[in-house]
Amino acid sequence: MPLADALRPMIQQQDYFDICAAGTSVEKMRLLFTAVDSGGEKVKSAFYKSLMREEPDLVLDILKAEPDRVINLLGEELGISPKTNVVDDDPPDESGSNRVEMMEMQPLLGPGSETERGGRQAVDALEDQEREEGRQAIDALEDQEREEGRQAVDALEDQERGGRQAVYALEDQEREEGRQAVDALEDQEREEGRQAIDALEDQEREEGRQAVDALEDQERGGRQAVYALEDQEREEGRQDVDALEDQEREEEDRLLML
Repeated sequence: MPLADALRPMIQQQDYFDICAAGTSVEKMRLLFTAVDSGGEKVKSAFYKSLMREEPDLVLDILKAEPDRVINLLGEELGISPKTNVVDDDPPDESGSNRVEMMEMQPLLGPGSETERGGRQAVDALEDQEREEGRQAIDALEDQEREEGRQAVDALEDQERGGRQAVYALEDQEREEGRQAVDALEDQEREEGRQAIDALEDQEREEGRQAVDALEDQERGGRQAVYALEDQEREEGRQDVDALEDQEREEEDRLLML
């Protein structure tokens, strides 16, 4: 903090460290004013001179509000003698005078001192500045959050679109794989059906051939049986004929012998 740095040789070191360690600018200023009030007139004069160098706009604002007190404290810095008349920017008063009556320098210690009033004005100005900066920071943060939110929403929508495209691609792939699987299964079933039919036809043809062969063998056996029966019948017929012829010859012989 420049004001504290300028007054460091004149204030207590612990006060300086407390000012530097304060969390906010307002707290730094309060601690600084406390250190200035407890430091005596030399410290207060040095404080106002440092304030003039570091915050001239603030000093000018205070000059407009209380010109006599500022001139008494900073007349030398401003190049104005305490006994010199000062023209105010405000219109003349009812007496027509535009001269500001100079007041003797008042004590700087205790309540209502110049340091306290100047400190309050500095704190008020700093608080206003911080509030304005805070509002600007909040607005910037809200704009950033809105922008980030829009970007996040856009990114999410893009991601969702990409997800839908991935789902569509996956569904197309699954449908294609399903069709290929169905086609492969149908081809396999047709092939297995053809193989089963071919095997059944081969079995039927083989069984038919075997049945035909067995029937033909049976028929051949039947023919052989018929042939054997016919041979037997012929043989028996011949034997009967021979026996009959022998009997007839025997009878003829007996008749001849008679």
